[in-house]
Amino acid sequence: MCSRLLSDTGLSISLSIVILAVLQLSGVVACGVIGPVLEHRSLFVVLLSAYVVAAIGIAAIGASGSVAFIVVAAALAGIGIICGRNTANALAAAYYPTYIRASGVGWALGIGRIGAVVGPAVGGVMLAMHLSGRTLFLLSAIPELIAFTALLMLVRLGSVRTAAAPHPPLSAIGAGSIRSG
Repeated sequence: MCSRLLSDTGLSISLSIVILAVLQLSGVVACGVIGPVLEHRSLFVVLLSAYVVAAIGIAAIGASGSVAFIVVAAALAGIGIICGRNTANALAAAYYPTYIRASGVGWALGIGRIGAVVGPAVGGVMLAMHLSGRTLFLLSAIPELIAFTALLMLVRLGSVRTAAAPHPPLSAIGAGSIRSG
């Protein structure tokens, strides 16, 4: 959907593919940087930030602007989307009790796969409605904002442990579950 929308805005197909590659590559590079940060920072702060960065990046891709602006927007989207998904996995692994950790992480990943199936279907419906590219990208940012709001509500309601009850280092999770399981 994204490459078609980018090419519909007047960009060449090859440039659209490069922009999508930037989105993916920026996410991979950012995960390499954010991994060590997660050892010392709250998963919630990182995840909330990732959702905001993703929403801004996705919405900005659809804004009219120069190619450089779209490349930067795609990089932001990639950082937020890919780091957000990986941080959400780390959050599930860190906060489910050991005896149900595999089931909890499995459910979290399964729900994510539902989104991976439903998302393109919704995108296809939006394309069939002949909405503008700008509108499509703005609407595509909404799931990130919903995720941000849901996580923020969980933190505010105290439904999950926060920085006041720090998580174990992520590097210790695997070893701890083997010893106690």
